[in-house]
Amino acid sequence: MHLSDLIPGPTMAHPRAAEIAALEITSLGSDSREAGKGFLFVALAGSHADGRDFAAAAIKAGAAAILTDERPFGAALEAVADSGVPVLTCEAPRRELALAAARFWRRQPGMIAAVTGTNGKTSTVEFIRQIWRRATWDAASIGTLGLQGPDPRTMQGRMLGLPPLTTPDAVSLHAALQPICGAGITHLALEASSHGLAQHRLDGLNIHIAGFTNLSRDHLDHHPDMEAYFAAKARLFTELLLPGGCAVINIDDTYGARLAEMMRNMNPQERVILTVGSDRKADFRITDVAAMDFGIDVTVEHDGKSLCIPMALAGTFQAVNAVTAAGVVVDYAHTPDALESALRALRPETRGRLAVVFGAGGDRDAGKRPMMGSTAQANADLVYVTDDNPRSEDAATIRAAIIETCPNAIEIADRGEAIAAAMREMNADDVLLIAGKGHENVQLVGSETLPFSDSSVARNAIRRLTADGGDG
Repeated sequence: MHLSDLIPGPTMAHPRAAEIAALEITSLGSDSREAGKGFLFVALAGSHADGRDFAAAAIKAGAAAILTDERPFGAALEAVADSGVPVLTCEAPRRELALAAARFWRRQPGMIAAVTGTNGKTSTVEFIRQIWRRATWDAASIGTLGLQGPDPRTMQGRMLGLPPLTTPDAVSLHAALQPICGAGITHLALEASSHGLAQHRLDGLNIHIAGFTNLSRDHLDHHPDMEAYFAAKARLFTELLLPGGCAVINIDDTYGARLAEMMRNMNPQERVILTVGSDRKADFRITDVAAMDFGIDVTVEHDGKSLCIPMALAGTFQAVNAVTAAGVVVDYAHTPDALESALRALRPETRGRLAVVFGAGGDRDAGKRPMMGSTAQANADLVYVTDDNPRSEDAATIRAAIIETCPNAIEIADRGEAIAAAMREMNADDVLLIAGKGHENVQLVGSETLPFSDSSVARNAIRRLTADGGDG
């Protein structure tokens, strides 16, 4: 890739921008020992060493350019710059490195959840992975336990090289995502440590779900005080969570309650906010946790209903972690197999009718459209066919191809109205699957990219139904 593709801002700010923009970059990182021909070396100021001290070694190994912070160069960097090797600067080189890594290693799972908190991150991330696996999605997790999920036989013998950190550095993480995606992993859960968030290790990651467990005194050797510690955790929600994404927050924790309020005051329409805990205001309220021979029996109230959930877990403290992990079902099923898997996974959980809202993308495999229609016809009780991303194709033609094989489907072109109509039709024991777009926060119609989020639309529809006196 070209230098300007990886770090466009610093490249364009360099006095020789026109000359260096097309420099070919073959790899990047902050370890001079990994440098080779075409390497972009990012010289970071660390607590024990300064990356600038290793710039000359990186250049000797073949590095094509240096990126560093905005401090005065000093003699060593001046010598590098005088030699003709471009030395670029920016205000936050750690963040720039993370974004460059995301541009260099482009593949990411279609659904990513990140969980932060002083305690409970490891358990919650593992619970999320298991729930996704239960729903038949190919899922993995990264954190204190290392990489969990993919069958090593599908990794073609390649080691991922993840460092033994709760949250890996950005270069290691994005490089590892390539074989993970190649192994078929579509859903990834990972732990987000305060160190990792403060050091921008997750910047550039497409985070669709953010979870908060709790915050108590810890890591004050790294953060100057509790406010700085909280601010590092809050970045996951206020800066890194994608528009249209979902935040699941434990409001029994004082800092969690504060975080939920912060997010509501930002832009409540931009992200879905779900709260958990024993607090009466929690969306998913834990009203009872009873110790049993097999583990714990957890009673959860949500939307006027009470659910008793047996869990094979040791310790009542795990209840809030498990409920945090079990926040929402919005699937990215956009193939016949994925749609069938999602519907079959939900059928045993459905006491009433199983409904589905879906469409098919334009400028893509047209042959799968009737297959998706027949899949919905065979596995759902109510089918709503709507628009997905029609792109340059005629949306009505796409819908017609689906409906050929599910003649009882209800056709509603506008996706937001289709979701709202399906939710208005739901009774207490019914389950609705909104499939196809999942984490996406835009809709592609013709040459336009329009803002749209399934989860935000669904959440707003619930609010309207509740306000109108519906039973939800």
